[in-house]
Amino acid sequence: MTVHTDNPNRIRIDQIKARLGAISADRWSYVFDDAGERIIATRVVFDGDGKRAGDEAPAELCRFGPDAAWHEKEFVREAREDMRFLLDQLDWAGRAIRDLRSQVRRFGSDEKSAGRIGNLAAEASMKCGEPAFQRFLAERHATDDDGDLADSAVAAAVLRRALTIESRKQLNTDPDAAARWRDMRADFQAWGRGDAS
Repeated sequence: MTVHTDNPNRIRIDQIKARLGAISADRWSYVFDDAGERIIATRVVFDGDGKRAGDEAPAELCRFGPDAAWHEKEFVREAREDMRFLLDQLDWAGRAIRDLRSQVRRFGSDEKSAGRIGNLAAEASMKCGEPAFQRFLAERHATDDDGDLADSAVAAAVLRRALTIESRKQLNTDPDAAARWRDMRADFQAWGRGDAS
């Protein structure tokens, strides 16, 4: 088991895992008989090689008093399995967070290497001055009332309307607008290759 010494929360989680690991092979039984309501533990015995060698005699782990409420007894009875479930969920969440962080780092690296990170507005502005992009906008997004898209200001107005933004600056600050721009850019590239829409 990895021991973390830099984070108090991580240290506590490691301690909880160690405590659970120490009893994970044991069997717990809930018994209700003349002796009362009890949890009986049957502990596993391991040999020197760490192989299971048998079981100890069952031992009373706890006895519920007559005033214990049903929900309190249920809490204690299910504590071990609940703890195992929660630790499994914590491990899953940790892996998911690490995967997402990795994807974010990869995405940022891809954007930076393409010269686009934080500069989608400038990219869109340059595209509005390109004749091929102007023709794409005229064919895919312009109306008869828009005028000549060879004028980059007209092209920019069509672009803003198509992306439902008020300013191209939003492409650097609004993730949804940025995603719409990337979709349009991909559509433009497919259009340029002559791919069917």
